[in-house]
Amino acid sequence: MAVALLVLIALCLLAFIRIWQRRPEPRFMFLTEDWLVEELSTEALIIRDETVYNAPVAGIFVSNVPQGSKVAKGAPLGQVVPKDDREQLRKLDKANNDISDRRYDLLAQGEGGDTQRIFAVSEEDMRRNLHVLYDYLLQKDYYRIAEVEMDLRLIMQQRQEDAESYDFNDEELDRLISVRDGLEASAFDNIRSIGAEASGVFIRQVDGLERQLNPELATTINAQELSNYLAQVKPAQAVDEVEAGDPLYKLTRSSSQYFVAILPLSYRSALEDFGTGDRLRIYCSANGVTIKDAELVRQEAGAQGNLVVFRSRQNVEAFASMRRAPLSLFVNEDYGWRVPKTALVGYQEGNLDAKLKIVDGGFVKEIPVKITASNDQYALIESPEDAEIKVKLATMILLNPDSMEEGEAIGDTQE
Repeated sequence: MAVALLVLIALCLLAFIRIWQRRPEPRFMFLTEDWLVEELSTEALIIRDETVYNAPVAGIFVSNVPQGSKVAKGAPLGQVVPKDDREQLRKLDKANNDISDRRYDLLAQGEGGDTQRIFAVSEEDMRRNLHVLYDYLLQKDYYRIAEVEMDLRLIMQQRQEDAESYDFNDEELDRLISVRDGLEASAFDNIRSIGAEASGVFIRQVDGLERQLNPELATTINAQELSNYLAQVKPAQAVDEVEAGDPLYKLTRSSSQYFVAILPLSYRSALEDFGTGDRLRIYCSANGVTIKDAELVRQEAGAQGNLVVFRSRQNVEAFASMRRAPLSLFVNEDYGWRVPKTALVGYQEGNLDAKLKIVDGGFVKEIPVKITASNDQYALIESPEDAEIKVKLATMILLNPDSMEEGEAIGDTQE
């Protein structure tokens, strides 16, 4: 047994040495055409025209309109329930939950007709919000979590309201609805319905900056004022319990919104070719929305960086609950043969010439390439006019060129 154990140890030692000495296997990819983008990250203050509306009576505001919904003047937004009726409100919530559960059961059984489609659409919205919520948790961006929670709750409320219009022809569901209607009729004698006082986009959160932040400010705001306003922005909270005269909700009638940010000095060279009226593509990681034609309306150099103001006529509803937003600005977008910089041989930052190891006829060949554009990770390449072999769609390149030498056959390294 002792001899067998020593032999086993020796074999393991030889295996470890073999693995340690093993030459890295090459990794390949086919050359692809793709976009090369320089990405500038920043956080922007959002400015739009907003009007705040106050509560007519004291109570608990129960909204039945999703955040960011477009509403017409007079459209029902919800109710203000008297504070003394909290217990009745709890019973009403339970009755509504029982109705929802029964509808889910019926939908699972294939009932519901068009309601199946309504629920499928809302499931997509919920999945998108849950994906964003997961990103916030990973980033520990607790400022945004309350916003996503509110959006999820309002999606659920809208779904329940849509399902109300369909008759499932189910006795148990009809009984639960009768119980709910009885609670509403007996409990809330002093309930106050809230209708939209104007047309616009409905926003639950009121942050106290509405009067100070208006479109006119976007033309005059400076870097110090921007820093002060960003410092004042607090986690968004929907108004629930209010006294008479307290801010209740707000509407924006803006067809556009402004994003104001400071770009660090290191980004200044990337903006040299951009002027007033130019349009950029902007991505917001907070809601997963891409603005395709953000217009640059102001750009001013300062000691801390460039103050930039963008205007967008798109996606006002998607940013309705936000006062500040993490943005990625895409500049210097080029299209061509894109390769990882690690695949280039003899390349140094700023060079226009490099080499690429490709597979041709089963052998590794080293060919010259021209660098037409680059960012931190990738480069766009093209073949020189006098190159014997030119890059093309079917070209296979080595991602780790040091793993193989020029002239080596591909089969030589396979085990």
